[in-house]
Amino acid sequence: MKKKLLLFIIIGGIIIGGGSLGVYYYLNPLGTGNQSVVSGTILSERTLIDMDSSHKGSGTVHVVEIDSDTIELQYINVEITNGPDLFVYLSKTESFSHTDDPIGTFVNLGELTYNSGNFTYTIQSSVQLDDYHSVVIYCRQYSVIFAYAALNSTE
Repeated sequence: MKKKLLLFIIIGGIIIGGGSLGVYYYLNPLGTGNQSVVSGTILSERTLIDMDSSHKGSGTVHVVEIDSDTIELQYINVEITNGPDLFVYLSKTESFSHTDDPIGTFVNLGELTYNSGNFTYTIQSSVQLDDYHSVVIYCRQYSVIFAYAALNSTE
């Protein structure tokens, strides 16, 4: 009897704890970015794509050449589901169909700083942009893709 009660308490704690984690991230978003977007030559303009009903992203992603030495990844009017340990990657993979798809070779542009609004990331000049086909919002803790945009897509 005591073993069943202990098992019930452990399982209940896991269920409640896991649910609480989702509620925590829902109630504590990263915030809204209000960064000014610098104009330049737009090299790519794509829309974020949801992965599923829990891992969503909407809005526009631009790759912009500001000058001969500066390329920016610009998020414009985006809404991204919040979660733990989210990062922005440039990936050599063009598209994804499941949250647990391998992201392939990537460049880490840094932690996701906001989950809505306008914000930017600088792409280092050493990155051969033609080799990278998507931008990915990725949860490192759980190896989950939240959203992506296929940068070189002909769609």
